[in-house]
Amino acid sequence: MNAERLTFDCAFLNDTQMADLAREQSSFAMALSRPTSRSCPAWLPFRLMQPFCPILDAAGRIRVGTSVAIGGWIIRPASFDAAPGIYEPPILPGYPPLPPVPGFIMGYAGTDHARIQNAIAQLSVSQVSDTVGEISANAWYSARVTLDIVWEEGKSYCVTRETGSPCWKKKP
Repeated sequence: MNAERLTFDCAFLNDTQMADLAREQSSFAMALSRPTSRSCPAWLPFRLMQPFCPILDAAGRIRVGTSVAIGGWIIRPASFDAAPGIYEPPILPGYPPLPPVPGFIMGYAGTDHARIQNAIAQLSVSQVSDTVGEISANAWYSARVTLDIVWEEGKSYCVTRETGSPCWKKKP
């Protein structure tokens, strides 16, 4: 067994918007379940935690784009109108690097690009279509996230998450 602790800052939306992202994430997880997929090892979970946006010192109104696939990851790119922040994504053991674009990480879907694009297209016409559009918010919060990850290559992957106290941000 291997163990690692990661601590990094993240941006989060209000509870209702985060619930919408979590519902979208669940839809992706179901659409991309991969018991026989060779594009991603079966022991790596699609979602290791709720959607999260690893970024430090961002400010202003947050804009969250629609889901896109980058390097096997499904993300919703994020931007901030007052200060873009510092994007230094954590390195998650067992996974490829997170995308070079700041955004809400929905999950890792593997390398089958056509399958991922199909899932994104299907989601836009599904029962959660009201959540797949762009999101913007004048108020959001940042918090320090600590992940304790225990894994055994090829067998198991377990993540315990702790989210620190929120620091609310508002458009100036």
